[in-house]
Amino acid sequence: MFRDYGLFKALAEMSPHPIILLDGTVIRYANPKALQLIGENCLQRDILDFLDENSGRCLRQALRKDRGTFEVRFRGKAGALKADLFKLDSKAVLTLRFDVESVYRKIFETAPSPIAVVDLNGVVRDANFSMKGFAGFNIIGKKLSELFSQERAERIMSYVNLALMENTVVEFDEELGDRRLVSYCIPAELEGERLCFIISHDVTEFYRLNRLLERIVEASEAMIKLRSKSKLIESVESILSDYSARVLDRPEGVAFKIEFDSISYGYLCVKNADYAERRLLKTLAKNLAFALKAVEDELRREEFLKRLVENTKVIAYLVDRIRNPLTAIRAFAEVMISDDKVRERITQQVDRIVGIIKNLDSSWAKSEEIVGKVDVADLLYSDSGFQN
Repeated sequence: MFRDYGLFKALAEMSPHPIILLDGTVIRYANPKALQLIGENCLQRDILDFLDENSGRCLRQALRKDRGTFEVRFRGKAGALKADLFKLDSKAVLTLRFDVESVYRKIFETAPSPIAVVDLNGVVRDANFSMKGFAGFNIIGKKLSELFSQERAERIMSYVNLALMENTVVEFDEELGDRRLVSYCIPAELEGERLCFIISHDVTEFYRLNRLLERIVEASEAMIKLRSKSKLIESVESILSDYSARVLDRPEGVAFKIEFDSISYGYLCVKNADYAERRLLKTLAKNLAFALKAVEDELRREEFLKRLVENTKVIAYLVDRIRNPLTAIRAFAEVMISDDKVRERITQQVDRIVGIIKNLDSSWAKSEEIVGKVDVADLLYSDSGFQN
């Protein structure tokens, strides 16, 4: 064993990287990180038993040269590691490092968002699978001016240059036909060269949902203001005209039942809608049903008030019509009837009717007070057919 083994072991024990001491290909020592990676039973065993075939071949070549840097993969373990081998006396020290570049490459390649790497000349140096699928062909090696219109290429390059000069992330939006994109230019330095990562997100779905939400808010405001069922339905259809919306008695296309408390008001029908849009439109149909029911209740309330006004006017009319004849009857009885008993009986009945009239007057006053509060009496007064 070499002279500084104690110092070597002390340093190896504290290392954040797996370190293995080899005698030929036999593992004589493994620090805690290496034991965690390979297993506790690896000591005094051939390391080739744990490596895949290609890694074993690279290890033997490095041992013959007394040094080397290569990629290793352990059987049953995911991912590759970078290995640095050098000789220490008669033994070989193998230091393993997680291949950060490989990890980032995997993230880059499998990212769901389209990513392109562009240099200062506007040349696409790299692109992940999502970007290739988004573009429809391999864009690596092509200039932005070859891929897009001059105006769009210049606009994207202005964002790339800004990101690289300011060393900051630049966000920009694009509208491509019916698609909406939000992209980010992220500056980076790879192997001494300044490059820009362009990461794009297709936000068409969110844009469509946001637009529908705006329409629903507008429709909700109409529901609050309008007090006519026909105008309310007409307004909702107009606001949702982009979706070819119609309120029909029978379902057509994508339909949502307009129903409240088992009362059906038909169907809110649109040409097409995805899952998220259907959930929003279903909620709108429920709100519309509630609004239509509220309009109906308001109309019933107004009808009740109309009848109340008419009834109170009838009472007032009848009271006025009865009061004058009663005064005449009382005077007639006192003057023309000589029989005291008959006169007294007539006077008593007149007084009784007067008492009833007073009650009617009291009821009229209360009804008039209610009507005055809702401002309906003035509206209907001119329609009365009664004359004093």
